[in-house]
Amino acid sequence: MTSMRRGGFTLIELLVVIAIIAVLIGLLVPAVQKVREAANRMQCTNNLKQLGLAAMNYESTNGHIPPSAIFDVTPNIAPPYPGIAHSWAPSLLPYIEQDALYKVYNMKYPWGSSPSIVPGTPDNQAVLKNQIKTFLCPSSPGGNNRTCSGTSIGLPYSGLAPTDYATCTSINSGSITFFGYPATATSTTLASSMQFQVRGPAAVVAAYGLTASEPNRIASILDGTTNTILICEDAGRPFEYIGRTLKSSTSRGDGAWGNHENDYGLDGCVSMNSQSGPGNFVINATNDNETYSFHTGGANLVFTDGHVAFAKESMSPTTYAALITARGAGMTPAETSPSTD
Repeated sequence: MTSMRRGGFTLIELLVVIAIIAVLIGLLVPAVQKVREAANRMQCTNNLKQLGLAAMNYESTNGHIPPSAIFDVTPNIAPPYPGIAHSWAPSLLPYIEQDALYKVYNMKYPWGSSPSIVPGTPDNQAVLKNQIKTFLCPSSPGGNNRTCSGTSIGLPYSGLAPTDYATCTSINSGSITFFGYPATATSTTLASSMQFQVRGPAAVVAAYGLTASEPNRIASILDGTTNTILICEDAGRPFEYIGRTLKSSTSRGDGAWGNHENDYGLDGCVSMNSQSGPGNFVINATNDNETYSFHTGGANLVFTDGHVAFAKESMSPTTYAALITARGAGMTPAETSPSTD
């Protein structure tokens, strides 16, 4: 009787198969990550397109571009609160299919209004705890689990939903000459298309470090709507990053989508691993009041005409400054024909 030997793997063959599988996995994982990031970046682009379209629809309805923030300290405007303050985001809610939230949110009281702070006043903070997909970039770590807490204009808040988008409404006063603008220029004259709506007695407004201001009309965008940024990425908040390093998981409370401090001016950083400014690194150096994303090599921007562009980290800082200003033509060489290309 002839015996039959059972086939099988030798130890060497098994090790070879395992090695091959490991190599394939090593090749596959980066590919999957690239595909995932490409999809995330596309979703981020779509979010900003929706916000750009919302801003244009707002302008058509109201006759002006939505303000980057609303700040009103007119006496007795919202007693017993000292005034009202809102970010750009609540104004866009009806135009991004969030009309139900807008109807509950009370624009006549500050975003920090809560009956737990002042009994009988609207609970705007309860509205701001709602996560809104259009305000979130899927590339940001933490996803929907992030919340913002802190104190603003004397009002404590906690558990508020973040946004990965913000308005960069001007060049900060201490950085104006650094970016090549004349010393006579101000943050007001270098304002972007979305600028503050600030009302109230001059002395009171000045005490907050502000000056009276009204929203822009389309005709006020002298540099052209195609060349003027509307909204930028400022992603990852409340987590605070320097470069790609997590500095703190709690300190960027201004990332709440209703917080009027969800607005910043351009300073730039001295390096990609620093928060000190002014500096030539204007994209992805930090999300501490600078343009920042988790996309490789740059960040998404939506412009005042509604188109979205990807700005590279290597972009000239003076070109980026020129894309922020709405009325900067002729002030610097970069203002002649700024572009993200």
